[in-house]
Amino acid sequence: MILFDRNDLIDGLRELVEELHADGAPVGLRIVGGGALVLRYFDRRTTVDIDAVQVRPGDEHHVVGAAERIADRRG
Repeated sequence: MILFDRNDLIDGLRELVEELHADGAPVGLRIVGGGALVLRYFDRRTTVDIDAVQVRPGDEHHVVGAAERIADRRG
């Protein structure tokens, strides 16, 4: 199992935003769960994923596709 620390999450989210902007895709994400705790409250050191809900505006399939491409690039 791969664990992500706060810097990993921030870097991945920045890359996601850059890719979505390059595609001209307007997207709003709400991040929840362990990823949100790592990003916001720092009471967790790591997480295994980022849970996101409520992709508004935007298209969930577009976000998932971009996230999968980033995951492939990052291994």
